[in-house]
Amino acid sequence: MDDDIDDLVAYVKSEEVQKAAADHIASLSDEELAEIYAKLRDSKGRFIKGGNSPNPNGRRGKDKLPRLVTQEQAVADLLELMEQPVQIRKGGRKQTVPAIRAIYDRLIHKAVDGDWNAIKLCVGLREKYSGYRTDSVVKLKEHADAVRLDYEMNNKEMPANVQAIVDLIDRRVDHLTVNAQLEEAFEAVSASPRI
Repeated sequence: MDDDIDDLVAYVKSEEVQKAAADHIASLSDEELAEIYAKLRDSKGRFIKGGNSPNPNGRRGKDKLPRLVTQEQAVADLLELMEQPVQIRKGGRKQTVPAIRAIYDRLIHKAVDGDWNAIKLCVGLREKYSGYRTDSVVKLKEHADAVRLDYEMNNKEMPANVQAIVDLIDRRVDHLTVNAQLEEAFEAVSASPRI
């Protein structure tokens, strides 16, 4: 049986058969060729499923491996999504803002409406970032004091532009310290039991 198949394959590949097939195709009219072509292929020129395709199983699909994501890439993707512009309606007018701002806006409105989880989240965010700001201001004040002390220790006169920056930092820090003390006093009064 295998010998018969091998003989048949050899016969089909022989020059004699190949020449006869080429002659037969050359003798066909354009209409006959179009009819044969139409039976084998669809309108886009692809072989019809179930027809005489040289590759009946089709092309092997690509192996789809899951995307490997690093922590840095995930953070970068998230930050990029947060900065995408979205449209919101505020005061009856449409505005385009970054997505994160729209999220914060909605979160604050839910907190104002009494959503306890939103209230906790808003208060937590405020404490986190106001504390961060206070830490930064304290470090800035320490640097300004170190600059002033350095000029005093070396008996040098501080240039006018440096003096102006140091004085500005002192005024701002004093202003923020007073505001922070007022906020702490307000929170203490708010937390005390009412009579």
